[in-house]
Amino acid sequence: MEQNTIGYFEYKPAKKIDTPCIPDPRVYPFVFDSRLTTDELIEYLLDEIGALPMSLDDFSGAYLKMIIENIYNLYPDIQPDTQHDFVAYRLNNTDVYDMSYGSNSVYVIFDKVTGYCDSNSNKLLRLLTLKRGISKADLEQRTPAYYHLLFLLSETEK
Repeated sequence: MEQNTIGYFEYKPAKKIDTPCIPDPRVYPFVFDSRLTTDELIEYLLDEIGALPMSLDDFSGAYLKMIIENIYNLYPDIQPDTQHDFVAYRLNNTDVYDMSYGSNSVYVIFDKVTGYCDSNSNKLLRLLTLKRGISKADLEQRTPAYYHLLFLLSETEK
């Protein structure tokens, strides 16, 4: 496999796993005909949760590079020359969505190109991922979205 470099990060595209197995039954309540789009998820975040737009200048370049690295690991078909479209939002209600990383507010950042989502609140990230759901194709093909949902469901049970 060819090794690639992005900035200071080196990565190897993830291998696809083709394991014939029965889907975990915990995922069925979150399987929809199609997943919510990133724009629909942002609309939910703005209207139902009360998020406010924030500037990408509030994030360090290293953090944005880390997000890009995560995207390449999660979506092996994404090419290194992909132009990302990041948007960020913040919530001042930190009591509901426990913050990680000791920030003044809870934030969430999306890449509108890939649909990737990150937050400093595990509760908020879990809520958004479950709200987005997975498609029937994600379930049948065992995509990264399927495994990410399984991970979040297992974390919820702890």
